[in-house]
Parts: sequence; C-alpha cells; structure tokens
Amino acid sequence: MSPEELRTARERVSLRQTEAAKAIGVIPNTIWRWESGMTVPHRRFWQAIEAAYRLSDPQGPATRDEVHRLARRVSDLEERLDRLTGEGLKDPPDGGP
Repeated sequence: MSPEELRTARERVSLRQTEAAKAIGVIPNTIWRWESGMTVPHRRFWQAIEAAYRLSDPQGPATRDEVHRLARRVSDLEERLDRLTGEGLKDPPDGGP
C-alpha cells in the first residue's frame, strides 16, 4: 500500500493516528512516518494493520468502538505479558540454576 492508501484506510475507519497506533502496537509517530512515506510498515505489523483498518474483512471497515475494544485487548494482553515476564519466569522452567 502507498502512504496515501494507508492514510485513506485509517481515515475510512475514523481513527486518529494515536488510536491507530495503539490498535496496531506502535507509537503515533510511526503511523505518521508510514503515511508520509518516510518508512514502510514492517511485515510483522501487517496483520494488525489489516485488523485495525478492517482491510480484509468482508463486513467492511471496523467501527471506532470495535477498534477501541481491540486496542483495550492489546493493552490487557501487554499487561499480562509484563506480569508474567516480571514474576515467575525468571527461573528456568526445568528447575535448573
């Protein structure tokens, strides 16, 4: 997708750059850089971009509420991951040193 197509896709689902960034898992400046053509999205972000912008959904673009729910879910999962990596996973799972 071109930078203009990325911006158009984001705008079609009524997302601000900050909202899109949260849903995709990047900082807002990254969205701006993609849309200005300074950089291109790494392939690891395409699934999140497609989900946030509903690019491959036959039902069409996501609503703002759906994207907010997705962003909250991403945040919840990040918090759970932080808790898991912060407690208990410091010890090797095999009981070794």
